[in-house]
Amino acid sequence: MAAEQRERHHAVPRCLLRLHEEASGELRFPREAGVGAWLEFTHELLRRHLSGDWGELDAHDRRENARSLKHGFRVLSSYRVGGQKVWIITEADRSSTCLLLPSEY
Repeated sequence: MAAEQRERHHAVPRCLLRLHEEASGELRFPREAGVGAWLEFTHELLRRHLSGDWGELDAHDRRENARSLKHGFRVLSSYRVGGQKVWIITEADRSSTCLLLPSEY
């Protein structure tokens, strides 16, 4: 893996919603998105992510998630909210889960 890819892989994304082990959460919403839509879908997207419904991932990314669950790596889900792609990433150590736009990664 190239140095730039490693840095990006380990970079901390700018989250719209971050859930920590302590169950505290920080909410931020992009200006272009309707806050109501985000609030409406956040719970459902997190439920899907935590239950293993990875959303709009291709076969390669689904295999990577299965490998990640087995070996303790990051887990990714991808969904659409009002035409906007949203990612959910659970960190490898399972200490936090982040809901973000791909452009924020």
